[in-house]
Amino acid sequence: MLFEAFFVDEAQVDVFDSVLLHEAMKRPLEDPTSVSDPASTTQPSSSFRRHIISLMSEYRSLDLSNYTNPLTHKIEDPAKWLGKPLHTAIYAPFSFRQIIELILLLPLNLVPAIGTPLFLVLTGYRAGPFHHWRYFQLRDFDKKERKEYIHKRILRYTLFGTVALVLQLVPGLSMFFLLSTAAGSALWARDMERRRWLMALDTASDNGHHDRPSEQYHDNPV
Repeated sequence: MLFEAFFVDEAQVDVFDSVLLHEAMKRPLEDPTSVSDPASTTQPSSSFRRHIISLMSEYRSLDLSNYTNPLTHKIEDPAKWLGKPLHTAIYAPFSFRQIIELILLLPLNLVPAIGTPLFLVLTGYRAGPFHHWRYFQLRDFDKKERKEYIHKRILRYTLFGTVALVLQLVPGLSMFFLLSTAAGSALWARDMERRRWLMALDTASDNGHHDRPSEQYHDNPV
């Protein structure tokens, strides 16, 4: 299972990026200062769309010149917007520590009734935060910031990791759920980033500024 994740890591990065970008692109006029051109360099920072584009464009090239179908005016396949990564892109790092812990925890499955659930939860505790490794990269987190961010949300990450592990154990569908889990982690990151952006926007508005909100603050756990 871990080796399957290793081989599809690049695809998981593309799924994560395309879903996150699509979620931003599908709501272009959510505030009065937004503009409809996603490729515009003059778009106000109060647009969530522009905020996400700015966040992602530091790590991979994007082609948003034709993000809608000229005939149907519907948003095109977001995978077509993604260019080559500008830096090393990893969805979840390959961890020898995780493998060793997995091996050490395997005997728990021999314990009647509670053994297997306990194994899944403990494994999910370690694996959960890895599903947002790409998000942490987009946020430019260092090791300390990453640990603090995870610590505030450890229960949610444990739950996410446990559910993801259970789904990957479904016979014949593990590869599908590896990719769908990446999509789910992107939707969760969307919610986190939108809340953070709204808080920063409110702070900037209270201070009478209209520039891009400062990111030097701490949001509440999502």
